[in-house]
This record gives sequence, structure tokens and C-alpha cells, in this order.
Amino acid sequence: MITINTDKGLFRIQTWADVSTRPGFTPNLDPVAFPLKAIIGRYVFGDQVRCGLKNCHTLHNRGYIVTAANGQETNIGKDCGKTYFSVDFEHVKRQFDLDMDAMESRELLWSLSFKLDEIEDKISEMRAGAKGADWIYKNCSALRDPGKLPVEVTRQIDRFVKNQSGRFQLQREATEKEAQDMDAVAGRKLPRPQYVTTLDTVIDGVEALYEENSLSKILIVELQEKIKAFRPVEIDEITITQLRYWKKWATSIERLFEVAEQSIEYGRRLLTHNNLAALLNLDGLEKNNEAERFRAFLAKL
Repeated sequence: MITINTDKGLFRIQTWADVSTRPGFTPNLDPVAFPLKAIIGRYVFGDQVRCGLKNCHTLHNRGYIVTAANGQETNIGKDCGKTYFSVDFEHVKRQFDLDMDAMESRELLWSLSFKLDEIEDKISEMRAGAKGADWIYKNCSALRDPGKLPVEVTRQIDRFVKNQSGRFQLQREATEKEAQDMDAVAGRKLPRPQYVTTLDTVIDGVEALYEENSLSKILIVELQEKIKAFRPVEIDEITITQLRYWKKWATSIERLFEVAEQSIEYGRRLLTHNNLAALLNLDGLEKNNEAERFRAFLAKL
């Protein structure tokens, strides 16, 4: 990628041929006869290009486009810059990079500012609907709230999150006959008590419950609230620190949407009657009609 700073703003070109055919560009500048004057662009390539100084021509991947005292342009790497530009080359290069980064960041934020309504529409669309993000967040929250569902259920849900797994097993103590059968298989007397697995299944979509997949945090805190804070920002006036903050957020938006979409998919797989019905087998649910309370929750999914 090649970026050149012109009087009309940033100018980006894709190929080296676009640089070498610029008016005034020379691939063979004599830095002794025509001292280097200013940095006007920078580039990074996978393929190497030759230094444009007559007495160098070293191949490199990363460098700068500079102007000479006679108005000509050429390209140099950082080592030639130190040698031929001036004793202040590192300072000039550093300042140029900072200025370019700031200009590119402001350009990114201006571009984003024209898309805010579109982004908010997308958020609203994801939140709405019979099984949208709001519905998923509400029901996922209920699964972890002992005030809304039996504590036996919420404790098991907490275990899924803690273990980062939806594996669900139930066991009971083996009868003496079953324990004797286990002894026979093992070929020795096993310690008592022994246990029999009565249920071994996997609850699908528990990833929707993980903190990093919180739809409230992603869609409301990280997107809607940040958009509200970003709207009044004076992009051309903010400090470098603020610029870096908003650039980091702007470049995270696409990834935030990807995580939200995946979380919605997890939630729709988790919040089905058939998927969660196995939890009706939890010990203690038959007390005080707790099983009926959980059945009522499942019936609404």
C-alpha cells in the first residue's frame, strides 16, 4: 500500500508503477547534487523495491517517497534517510508517520460518521423480532436468576458457564446388585458406594451465556452507547489520544457485529424446549412445584 500526502489530502495508490510514472519521479537521484528536502509519502510492499538514490539501489520492503531540492521525487529506505536526508531524519520521519496516522484515522472516523444511521438500523434489526437479541438476552438472564427460575436450574446453568461446557450428567448410587456387577467387570471388590450414570447429554448453545458473548454488552454498551458518545465528536479537533481511542473502537465494529451474530445463533440453539428439557431431571425440582415453574418457562420458548 502506498500513501502520499498532497495539498488535497491523502492519495492512495496500489502499484509501484503508479509511483514510478508520477511526474518528476526518478529512480536514480543524486543526493549529493540535489539534497533531499521533504517526505511526502510512505509505502509497504510484500515484494521488494529498489532505493531510488543513485549510489544505493538497495532492495527493501518499507520506505518513504521524498522530494529533492530540485523538485524531483524518489524513494528511499530508512537507512538512506539517516545518511542523506539530514541529521534530523528520525525526527522528520517520526513526525511524518504521526501526521499520516492522524490523517488516516480522521479519514476513517469521517467515513464512519456517515454510516452511523445504517449501523443503528442494523442494531435495531438484530435486537427486534420474536427471537432477536433482546428476547435471547432476557431469557438467558432468566436462566441465571434464582428469582425467576428454580435454584437447581440456575446453579446448573452456572456450572455450564464455569466449566465452559454444556455437558450434562446425572448419577445415582448403585444398588448392591449393580455394584456386584461392577466388581465382576473389574475383577476385584470395588469401594462403596459406586454410582450409575442415568443421564449423559449435552445442552447446546451454552456459549450464549458466556460473558464475552453478552448481547447487552455488545449491542448496547459497545455499540449503541458508543455511537451516542461519538456523534457529537469534532473529528478534526480531537486530541491524538482521543483519536486513537475512537479509531480503536471504529475498527472493532465489524468484529463486534460478528460476535453478536454468533451469540444470537448460540442463543437460538440454547433456548428451545427440547434442548433444555433434560434439566427437568435435576434433583430437587419436584419440591414445591419447582418442576412446574421450569416447565412453564420452557413452554414459552
